[in-house]
Parts: sequence; structure tokens; C-alpha cells
Amino acid sequence: MDYYTKMNALERKLYEHGVGGEILADPYVQVCTTSTDYLARKLSEKGKRMHDSYIAEAQDLIKRFDIYGDVDVDASGTAHFDTNLGRDLRVAAFEIEGVDPFRARFLLGLNDGEWDKLDNWTEVFQDPAWYSQIFAPIEQAPSVEEIGESKLRQIIEQAKAALRRSS
Repeated sequence: MDYYTKMNALERKLYEHGVGGEILADPYVQVCTTSTDYLARKLSEKGKRMHDSYIAEAQDLIKRFDIYGDVDVDASGTAHFDTNLGRDLRVAAFEIEGVDPFRARFLLGLNDGEWDKLDNWTEVFQDPAWYSQIFAPIEQAPSVEEIGESKLRQIIEQAKAALRRSS
């Protein structure tokens, strides 16, 4: 109280509407002040939109690239799809079509619900061994160089033609 009695008129005016009253009266602060429930709801909405966009992207990848999951090329160079005799060329197809295969793997895992039941996800996502495990198929897949770029481009053209015929 002693301090208040020693204040000049300008300083006393600061306390006229209570300590911090000028902050609460600021319209910018009124706009920025919100409840944690409101923030949680907004973050949940944004998270849901982001998750939905990831699922949509994964579904698009499935439509465009699932055909490369089993490719058998005969002696004449004709590609046969879904024969259970071929090789999985999805990673090479991702690469040649400009799709990051690691992102694709993550999105497809999310789409398939692979990580829905991870009880310890907060620990797992920090563990490099987990990433090594889930990305092993990308690392071990035949590369564009192994297949041959021109051969892969021919396969891709045949696959696109097959997809156009089936749609």
C-alpha cells in the first residue's frame, strides 16, 4: 500500500480499472483470448481435415500404383499384371512418376490402419529401428536402375493403358 500512496497521478491511472485492465480492454487481446476447449475443438477439426487429406492421397496412390504390385514381363516385353508370377515394381514406379516412396509407404500404412493399435506410439515414433522396419520394403525394392529406365517406362505405359481400359 505504501507504494500506491507514493505513485504520481499517471501511475495511479494505470490501476484505475484494476491491475492489467488495459490489457483486457485491448481488442486484439480479446480476439486472441480463448478457452482450451475451443482450441482443442479447432485443432481436432484441423487434424481431422489433415488426416482425411492423407487418406485421400493414399487412395489416389492405390488407384494409380497398385497395378505395379505384381508385374510379369514376357520375352516380347509385354507386361502382364496381377498374375502372381511377377515382381513388385511399385517403388520404382513411384520414383519414376515423381512420388516420394517413403511418403507413399507412410500414407499407405496410415490408410491401412497399420498404426491404429500402437499403444506405445509416443515411444515407437522416436525409435529409428521402427522406421527401419517400416521402410525396409522401400530400401529392398528393385530400383529404376536395376529394372532399366526405358523398360520401366514401357511397363508404366502398358499399365496406364490397362487402367484406362478398366475404368
